[in-house]
Amino acid sequence: MKLSLPNWASFALVAALIFVGMSLFSVSVSTGPNQDVSCGLTGWLDLHRHADKWSLTQVHVARLAIQLALAALATWFLAKALHGSWKKA
Repeated sequence: MKLSLPNWASFALVAALIFVGMSLFSVSVSTGPNQDVSCGLTGWLDLHRHADKWSLTQVHVARLAIQLALAALATWFLAKALHGSWKKA
């Protein structure tokens, strides 16, 4: 029995994984006990740390939309590049 995901579900899964991978990239600015972290390639999530406490400073919705679009675009390019590389036996 062969199980397969529909094309849209596999595309969404890969896009989500690429989005998470792109969101792991962060830029950190440290000033003494304070630390400001901007997550994602576009900096869509701002975090602030003071001593041991972390707080969510801001979520930039426009930058989040851009990063989601970049993840979908990267997935589309990856799908086009790999199309036909998997030969069916």
